[in-house]
Formats: sequence, C-alpha cells, structure tokens
Amino acid sequence: MFSKTRENLRIAITTLQNSKLRSALTMTGITIGVMSVVLLLSLGQAFETYVVGQFSSFGSNLVAVWGEVNTTIDIQPGGPDEDNAEELVTFFEPLSWDDYLALNDRFRVPSARVVSPVANIAAEVRWGENELIIATAGVTETYTEAVSLDLASGRFLSAQEVQDNARVVVFNLRAVEDLFGDEVGNPVGETVKINGLSFEVIGVVDLGSNEQNASIVMPITTLYQRLSSERLPDGSLPVATIMLQAVSAEESENLVDQIRIALREEHDLEDTQEDDFQIFAQNAFLESLSTITGLITAFLAVIAGISLVVGGIGIMNIMLVTVTERTREIGLRKAVGAQNSDILVQFITEAVMLAVFGGLLGTLIAMGLSAMLTAAIPDLDIVIRPTSVAMATIVSVMIGVFFGAFPANRAANMKPIDALRFE
Repeated sequence: MFSKTRENLRIAITTLQNSKLRSALTMTGITIGVMSVVLLLSLGQAFETYVVGQFSSFGSNLVAVWGEVNTTIDIQPGGPDEDNAEELVTFFEPLSWDDYLALNDRFRVPSARVVSPVANIAAEVRWGENELIIATAGVTETYTEAVSLDLASGRFLSAQEVQDNARVVVFNLRAVEDLFGDEVGNPVGETVKINGLSFEVIGVVDLGSNEQNASIVMPITTLYQRLSSERLPDGSLPVATIMLQAVSAEESENLVDQIRIALREEHDLEDTQEDDFQIFAQNAFLESLSTITGLITAFLAVIAGISLVVGGIGIMNIMLVTVTERTREIGLRKAVGAQNSDILVQFITEAVMLAVFGGLLGTLIAMGLSAMLTAAIPDLDIVIRPTSVAMATIVSVMIGVFFGAFPANRAANMKPIDALRFE
C-alpha cells in the first residue's frame, strides 16, 4: 500500500514537472482563491479585535444612561436675499441629580459597582494670550473607574476636591495641544482661566484613539456652583449622563433591569408608558458588534471563495485535457495489469497535488501580505491563524478530490483496446 502511494506521488510529481507552465497556470486560480480567503479571514478577525478593543477600553461592564431623545428645529437666519435655513437637531433631554441619587442607592441598584454623574457645558478657557472654547465635563472622583481612563501625567480629581468645589481641572492631550501648543510640554501645575476664574491643571488623561476633540474635566460641584447656573424646570441640577460599571460581566444584564426599574419609579411612569430615558449597555453592544463583524468576515470569505471554485474548474479542465493526451499511456497500463482503482487514484493524486501546491503558495502569499499590512497599519495586528491555514489546506485537498474525480473516473473507465487505438 505504501509503495503504491509513493509510486503515485512520484508519477504525479514527474507529470507536473514535465508541464511546468501548464501546472503553474492551473494552480494560479487556487493560489488566488486561497490567498483571498486566508487574508480576508485574518483581516476580518483583526478588524473585529481592533474595534471591540476600542470600545472595551471604556470598560466591558460599562452601562450609560441618558435622558429621553428629543428633536427640535434650529432656524439659521439667511442673508438679505435668502430664506432662513431650518435644521432638525436631535438631542438627549437631561437627567436630574435625583436620578443619580436613585441609581447610586445600593439597595435599589445592587449590581452597580461604580456610579458616576456627568454634567456638560462649553467653557471659555484661556492661558496667556491663547483662548479656546472647550467641551467641559463636571464629574466625580469615581469617573476614572467608570470609564477606565489612563493618566498621561499628574493625577485625577480627589473626593475632597469634589466635596470642596475645588478649582482644579484635568485636560486631555488634544486640549493640551490646542491650548498650550509647543510652549508647555507638561501643563500640570499651570494656571488657566475658565470663564474668567482661575483653575489649576492637576493632570492630563490619554484617551488614545478615542480622543477626537479637546476636552477638560473638573469636579461636578465646581461646575454647578461656579460655572453653570442651568437648572431643570423643577429646580434640580441637570445631569447629562450617568455612567455605571457592573460588579461583573454576568451582572450587566441585571444592572440594566435595575436601572430601568429605579428610573421608572423615580419618574412615576405608568406600566403603559414608555421609558423616558435611554440605556446603553457596553456588554450587549460588544456582543452585537462581534456578531456583525463575524458575518461581514464570513460574507467576504464566501465571495473570495468563488475564486476557489473557478480554480477548481480550471483543474478539472486541465485534467480532462491530460486524460486525453495520456490515453495511450492509460491503455498500456491497463494492458499490463493496472486496475481501474489504480488509474483513478493516480489522476486524483495529480489533481490533489495541483490544488495543495496552489493552496500552500496562496497561504505563503497571504502571510507576506498580512505582514506588509501590519507594518503599514500597526493598529491592525493581522495574524494568520493556524485554523485559517488548516482550513486552506483542507479546502485545497477537497477541491483536488472533487474536481479531479470526474476526469479520473473517465480515465479509469477507459477500455484498454479503445485507449491503445487512440491517435
């Protein structure tokens, strides 16, 4: 059995070597197909890892709560000869400080590990002659636990500073760049004017790729008492967002239910009334995101797989031509005792070798391209996984067997006399 297999492989290799150009052209379809499938699968997995990692940087157990979604028409005055322009603006209604207190109640929301309110304003920030309008958030000392911030320098707000309405502020890197430019490398210890009041810069946070615009944070009590006089119609303090971290990933779903119950009670909503707030659960979002990216990757792989079918048809075509060219050889082998199974296995072996060599070459090219893409885009760590290589090898063998079976069967069923008569 082993000697037959070795002989079949020897004959197959000799045959492929005798027709190098034909063999190379036949393998091209399989090579391109395998390369496309392996590379797209690896790209899809790298993209999924990158996107999920970006959102996970805020904390995989994060739950955020906003007020009700509302819309209004913003009228922008036109010129003397123009009509006023109407723009539809969508925004979230603010929550209240009482909502924060309700969610911070461990008896009502036991699945919350951290609860942090956020209030937002746009403030005028001045340093020397430099002046900017910067998005300003008022937060508590628990904010870094809720959203997993990384400090580039200095420190974050303390509980005492929140309690004392301290005039301290933390910048993000973009705000440092926009306000200080190249004049100050590390702004910690600098004094800035915010809406005319002096504040000390105590820290700088690095938001990584999530850092799009300049922003600063300060104690929420300071924002309420010194910078903003905005109040809700009932006189309570407005809260733009409430950020929570579940005690564990398993408790995220329970946390969402507890938030919904607590806020519905707080807002005196009837059973028939819809929620007047929005809840975003990071865990559920990441699961949906992984499903979507997985489907996209699979879809792209199926499209790339079409070239594998085309390559397989090319193998079948060439094997049919080979059978025709080697008809007399088939007749001679049968005349000296070769069985139909011997001829069948011989031609299937040749087809499988074409497919496997093409598949291995495609995998090597995919590895090279993935290394080049990773070097060009470091954030996408494209790795050719062993499962992708194994799949490519198995698919190549299956293509060789499937598309080589018909020509091989045709060769095996030839009658020796007819084959020897063939011109």
